[in-house]
Amino acid sequence: MKAKDTPHLETAATADAKPARPRAKAARWASYVLAAAAVLSTAAWLMNRLNITGAADPARPPGSAATQAASTSLMLHPEPRSLPPLRFADGAGAPTSLAAFRGKLVLLNVWATWCTPCREEMPTLDRLQATLGGPDFEVVALSIDQGGAPVVQDFFRQIGIQRLHPYTDQFRETASAVGVNVVPLTLLIDRQGREIARKLGPAVWDDPKLVEQIRSQLGANSRTGQVPVSASAAADFVAGEAWARPTMPGQDVAAVYLTLTSTKGATLIGVRSDAAEVVQVHDMAMDAGVMKMRERDRLPLPAGQAVRLQPGGAHHLMMLRLKKPLRPGDHVTLSLTLVDASGRASVARVDAPVRATPPAGS
Repeated sequence: MKAKDTPHLETAATADAKPARPRAKAARWASYVLAAAAVLSTAAWLMNRLNITGAADPARPPGSAATQAASTSLMLHPEPRSLPPLRFADGAGAPTSLAAFRGKLVLLNVWATWCTPCREEMPTLDRLQATLGGPDFEVVALSIDQGGAPVVQDFFRQIGIQRLHPYTDQFRETASAVGVNVVPLTLLIDRQGREIARKLGPAVWDDPKLVEQIRSQLGANSRTGQVPVSASAAADFVAGEAWARPTMPGQDVAAVYLTLTSTKGATLIGVRSDAAEVVQVHDMAMDAGVMKMRERDRLPLPAGQAVRLQPGGAHHLMMLRLKKPLRPGDHVTLSLTLVDASGRASVARVDAPVRATPPAGS
């Protein structure tokens, strides 16, 4: 035979070696499938354990214009509904609860990082907090992830969340307290801690229609006097050494300093002033040799301990978008919203004279 007509003959070694590559590939693919199955099994176990599923619309891809168009309103309950106590943890792992937000209108969003619609709507919640957040309104994004705060913080960093705090279901009370069987689930909660609206599934929370609807509830809550004014927190509260710095021409921000003491313990959850559109509590801290400032939404006042908001200290009040210049001899009125240990809110009013130097003894 010519060489080209020579029949192809395989040795035993060749025959054994030939299928080795496909078998190796098959083994690798099998390991991938098993790993994926393990992840899905774990997720399914968690969801079944909590009886929670991710909301989805099979007819519409996530984030589609149709889904967004269908998610631009909240259905209000005919009457407010009471809610049981709900404890959870903040980003540092410290315990807090819904009661800490009494006196504010709250949008409670129950979500998880493994829920695609939850992930898609999170930036819109962040923008809603940037638009309406302050002494009267708070978006509380409460994650039910088993991994806790680190998982949520990583996700927030990945997508650039700036305004939301990483609250987590540390005590596993969320499912029973608010009746979660689908995430995302969002509740609108009035200043007395009662549910006034509920939404299953995602929404575009910074849509102008939703923003206006929530803003209207802010006004309605204020006009109907739903801030539960209790004498307890304010009666046990003392504010001293209050003063505000004068401003320079063109300056629209100013710092306010004072010392706060609560005999029985309370939490400062908001500040208003007749002199500015916004008042925030700021923390000051050194980071790599640089002084950095950040807003905090509440300031604990431990029982019997003086909390000083003073120049060069850890905390101070910052008034933003001043309504008029502050000159020495003027006075600034502050309205401080406090919540006591039982969750009751009250408002304490403080007069802060404008002066160039601190009062004697402060």
